[in-house]
Amino acid sequence: MNGFCKKSLLMMSTVFPVILSTPSYGFAQDDDADADRSFETQHIDLDEIVVTASPFQRALGQTISGVSLLEGENLKERLESSIGETLRSEPGVSSSFFGAGASRPIIRGLGGDRVRVLEDGIGTFDAAQTSPDHAVPVEPALAQKLEIFRGAASLLYGNSAAGGVVNVDTGKIPSAIPDGGFEGAVRYSHSTVNNGDEVSAGLNVALGQLVFHGEYFNRDADNYEIPGLNGSDALIAAFDAQAALDGESFDPLSRFQEGFVPNSDLGTSGGTGGVSYILDGPVSGFIGFSVSTLASNYGIPEGILTEADLEGEEEEGEEEEFEEEEGIRIDLDQQRYDIKGEFNGDFSLFETVKIRLGYGDYQHVELEGEEFGTLFENDEIEGRIELIAKQARFLGGEFRSAFGFQGRYRDFAAVGAEAFVPPSEQTQLGLFGLNEYRQGNVIIDIGYRYDHISNETNGFVAEEDRTPIALDNDFDLFSISGGVGYQLTPTIFVGTNIFRTERAPSLEESFSFGPHLATQSFEAGNPDLDVETARGIEATVRGEFGPLKTIINGFYTNYDNFIVELETGEILDNLPVFQFSAVDAEFRGFEAQADLDLGSINIERLGAIDFSGHAQADMVRATSSNAPDRDIPRIPPISSLFGLSASNQFFSIRSEIEYVTAQNNIANFELPTDSFVFINTFLSLRPFGERRDISFEIRGRNLSNNEGRVAASFLKDTTPLPGRDIRFTIRAGF
Repeated sequence: MNGFCKKSLLMMSTVFPVILSTPSYGFAQDDDADADRSFETQHIDLDEIVVTASPFQRALGQTISGVSLLEGENLKERLESSIGETLRSEPGVSSSFFGAGASRPIIRGLGGDRVRVLEDGIGTFDAAQTSPDHAVPVEPALAQKLEIFRGAASLLYGNSAAGGVVNVDTGKIPSAIPDGGFEGAVRYSHSTVNNGDEVSAGLNVALGQLVFHGEYFNRDADNYEIPGLNGSDALIAAFDAQAALDGESFDPLSRFQEGFVPNSDLGTSGGTGGVSYILDGPVSGFIGFSVSTLASNYGIPEGILTEADLEGEEEEGEEEEFEEEEGIRIDLDQQRYDIKGEFNGDFSLFETVKIRLGYGDYQHVELEGEEFGTLFENDEIEGRIELIAKQARFLGGEFRSAFGFQGRYRDFAAVGAEAFVPPSEQTQLGLFGLNEYRQGNVIIDIGYRYDHISNETNGFVAEEDRTPIALDNDFDLFSISGGVGYQLTPTIFVGTNIFRTERAPSLEESFSFGPHLATQSFEAGNPDLDVETARGIEATVRGEFGPLKTIINGFYTNYDNFIVELETGEILDNLPVFQFSAVDAEFRGFEAQADLDLGSINIERLGAIDFSGHAQADMVRATSSNAPDRDIPRIPPISSLFGLSASNQFFSIRSEIEYVTAQNNIANFELPTDSFVFINTFLSLRPFGERRDISFEIRGRNLSNNEGRVAASFLKDTTPLPGRDIRFTIRAGF
């Protein structure tokens, strides 16, 4: 069956049931979608409704799995050029930091194909899971809300969500008529660390029951500054030791740059146009369509090896200072088309029908100086339908259920000198369900999902001298979770969840074979990899203790056939070989956060000023009983954050200390990372208070100008986090 036929069948199988089950009526406004304009600076709102993690829109304070939200003032303060860096300060979340242009979230030590980044409930249609240097084409500056769910909460989103899900609520398909029929916002920012400028704008306009949406953003930034050399102390010590063995001396300036990270500049722009029809009548809800485009050109900072190393030549002029060379750049383009709808009414057994359908046409070119390197193309379509049944009485309690279907087709190709993954096609079909039973203070959840995954490739090479061959594999996966929550007191909720999930090897894990210059590795897949199975338990305590709000999550997961990319010590094409292998593994850890209301004072003309404190910490430990080294590579260390804030309708200010410990639990061939402390401050001035939505903001990140490195990054030893940055922002809403 050719790709076009597969796409057509997938689209029909997703949309046709919705057409049959959704009668045509008038339209109505969805009051739950009103924009959040609160000036609250606390991080925890236990009454906040979590939309994506549960079809039943449960309050954050009654979610059994680890779920958190980033929105409003908190989201604006954390905005960075990538999703990974925007979320890096959230409990349990790190990043794959690959410079300013590319960074994916890592949740509880898991990343890559185990963490799905969603845009309004479906995939982002890119090549980001292929390699950490590939950006996720979602713009954080246009997001309304970021939902992070960990562990079993991600079960409903399929094979590639085994470790967690980040859902970006963009609002590009309006779900309600704006107050007064019109709303919008414009924003401009300037950052000193990279001489970066960013502008974004969006608006919704209602004409009767039609709501039109438009948005645009543009970002340009130079190479970012750092406090010292881009090479880590551990790496410099390794070069020193090697030079001593050779009877030579090593000058760090001959290998590393001081004061900034070369080839870390970027330029990104994009926009969206959308329209929705708001239902008002026996059936309420909306149906809408959007078209989006995004273009990005960004540099990939150099890794441990230099160009001379990669070419197998002796480096000349070692006593000369570092001279910047043209590095690898990525030129990315994506167009995507989305349909989203929600219908609430009397549909026989069901009360709500939700549909999502999207298609993405993605490509990026990797440029090596002026030379064409590799072209990556990804055409992808994904559809999803959820049917939420009417509530029923059962055994003296309330019973609710939701069922759904999800389909996904991916046509991926890489062409060029660095095509380490062969052209492949992947089809995924999934059925899922969630049942909830409530009686008194008890909540019981049972979730389940079945997936069929089919992979086909026509160019797999198992050894350097072998002719490419066609391979395919098929997987049938079943995952299940069961949880119990108990409202211990009116303000304290406790819950525990057990789960068993299955994940199929990704295309990259199965079929990679070739040099990958961005990660400076020769990647070798394994087509014989089997299903990865996880069994685990997680527990949560969420509550209010007077002025104190807390969320504490703990987890333990045991993996059979955990697929990990391990450095072997071998060299091919002057690159270290990284082999995808299956090991038994254990992941365990916690996330904790607390907000403390410190009271308020009244000042004439300013009114009441509220004071609060915030603290959070997270830890993950990942080990294997049968890996060459017991430690799983690229695992984040313990991190913590402590802050104080004050706010009222005219201003908000917060200062915080971010502390990340050293990471010495490392795999073979890894180098350790040092601990670091960042001091951050956020100030927002609203001269008109609540009368007008206008603010002037100043954000100071890493004010102490300390060196910090991300332990989970392939580039941790040559690409530190940015140094001191002062960002100025002007924002106006109307």
